[in-house]
Amino acid sequence: MDSVGRRQKAARTGEIRYNGQVASRELTLRRSDSCTDCGAALAAGTRAWWDGENKAVTCLGCHGADRAADDVASPEDQSPPWAGSVPRIDAGAPGASSQARYKYLSAKRAAKIDAKFGRLSGIVKFMTDDPQSIKAWKAGSIGERELAASLSESVGDHAVLLHDRRVCADLSTRDARS
Repeated sequence: MDSVGRRQKAARTGEIRYNGQVASRELTLRRSDSCTDCGAALAAGTRAWWDGENKAVTCLGCHGADRAADDVASPEDQSPPWAGSVPRIDAGAPGASSQARYKYLSAKRAAKIDAKFGRLSGIVKFMTDDPQSIKAWKAGSIGERELAASLSESVGDHAVLLHDRRVCADLSTRDARS
């Protein structure tokens, strides 16, 4: 499945991703399951905690108990919230969405040629070129990468450039935001 297909599926299913992984969150179960901590049966439609990293379901009682146990830790065991390593922000890849779209359209065109011409499809592909509507996606991807290189050179460490950010309201992306 290409990146466009994954994004469309994530939008349909409500997946929340952080650095490519499904985030942990409270949700309503679509199928029956059991709590990984206490083993209690959880019916479909029950609110539960989904651990995206371990792909495990925990009932809200056990999840709340785990959080309460964390809160009673001794003060010397607790470190300030800002201590430790700062999570690295995934800046994205410049031109990734347009490159994925180019590959998808090019593969779709090749499949149509294969279906139509059969054994002669190799000759047809050699003798013809992708239409402008497909080549434009490739050129756009190259342009986005060149723009990103230029921007990162000009701003240096003064700003963080974010590339191909998905906007929650729709499946479109925004490029080169700082």
